[in-house]
Amino acid sequence: MVFGDLILDSYLEGAVTRISPEAPVPVLYNPVEEKFSMGGAANVAHNLITLNNSVRLVGCVGSSSINQKLNLSEIFLELVRATGISDGNVVELNRKTTYKQRILAGRQQLLRIDSEDTLPLSSEEEELVLKAFYNASEGIGAIIISDYAKGIFTKRIGEELGRYAKASSIPLLADVKFRNLENLSNISVLKANLKEAQEFTGISFSEDISEVGKMAECLSQRFASQVVITCGGLGMVIYDGSEALHLSDHAKEVFDVSGAGDTVIAGLAHGLVRGMSLKDSASFATVAAGVAVSHQGTVAVRLDEVEAQLNKMIFPKTWGHEEWIVNSEYCGKKLVLNKGHCCSLHHHKIKDETFYIASGKVGFQMNDDFFILSPGDSLLITPGTKHRFYGLENSEIFEFSTHHMEDDSYRDELSGTFDKAIFDKVPAYSSLR
Repeated sequence: MVFGDLILDSYLEGAVTRISPEAPVPVLYNPVEEKFSMGGAANVAHNLITLNNSVRLVGCVGSSSINQKLNLSEIFLELVRATGISDGNVVELNRKTTYKQRILAGRQQLLRIDSEDTLPLSSEEEELVLKAFYNASEGIGAIIISDYAKGIFTKRIGEELGRYAKASSIPLLADVKFRNLENLSNISVLKANLKEAQEFTGISFSEDISEVGKMAECLSQRFASQVVITCGGLGMVIYDGSEALHLSDHAKEVFDVSGAGDTVIAGLAHGLVRGMSLKDSASFATVAAGVAVSHQGTVAVRLDEVEAQLNKMIFPKTWGHEEWIVNSEYCGKKLVLNKGHCCSLHHHKIKDETFYIASGKVGFQMNDDFFILSPGDSLLITPGTKHRFYGLENSEIFEFSTHHMEDDSYRDELSGTFDKAIFDKVPAYSSLR
């Protein structure tokens, strides 16, 4: 479920060739037909749909009698229905539909015009919105609060959503503005951008990424939650309750940052409901946001676009690096193992892994047994089997497994270097088969 402020975004684009003689402002010449898209909580929901999730949307639009000239609420609801999301839990209230109109000349935004009501809901309006929430709540796997400070996320509603999430043992993710920070209750993950994190904590940022880690830890302690702070081109910092971790940005070219925060929280939820760790969910969300900002305007990122970028990702390791081939329902990687280095001795409780040696010479430990793998060798590692690679030469290994979840890796010994002499009398794997 996505709960929050629903926004109708619009784009009016034309050409600018001169400055007005009436005032020092550009003249927009022959604008094309106005284009509309869903923003705010609706953009979060749209991103979840295009990432192949089932979504219920709860929020409010204005009464048609309030809106002049255009029936903004109906335009918005038509967009919702077109994505396959039900509008049955979108409540019509006696207030304006939040409407953001952007005036563009080519890639340049000249002006934005906002029309909105931002007063908190009345008690009667809260009842209508909470009724919609409970109507939509059966069987949901997570709740996202997408707050743009337009009045819908009140203290009472925050308490009700938090109580429901706790009683149902489901994740509650929150992206809120400063004025509504105290309305949060029983959240699992708090997402903020760097500007908001400074505002929330009072900690200043002086280009030292460790300062962002301190902000994340501070917020984690305050809300007893995990924390994700987006830092623009610097990527993001996550805090999982024990340590801060910096994840680099994967955007190739920034075209428009509109809606990127919506994509991030959608990507986080996409991972968490699939049992991924916060680190893996945040890595997925980072890539998704990189795709989002490469487009103009507010867009919903498709799963195949994210997977195409994930396929190109390289992760450095103390023993070499790994390149992801695919990481969706199943996981495929190429492991590049450096001579004289070994990975951790570890096991998995769920994951099956199949390894294929493409090049080099690899020492291998399987529980208490040691042997040597050569190009063309392959073997299956079942759950519960302790195993480790040793780089006798610079080697390439292909791994295909049933998933990639960091919290299904249980390490007995860390990665490091080793003495090659321990393999002097170890048999080749082919001789054991």
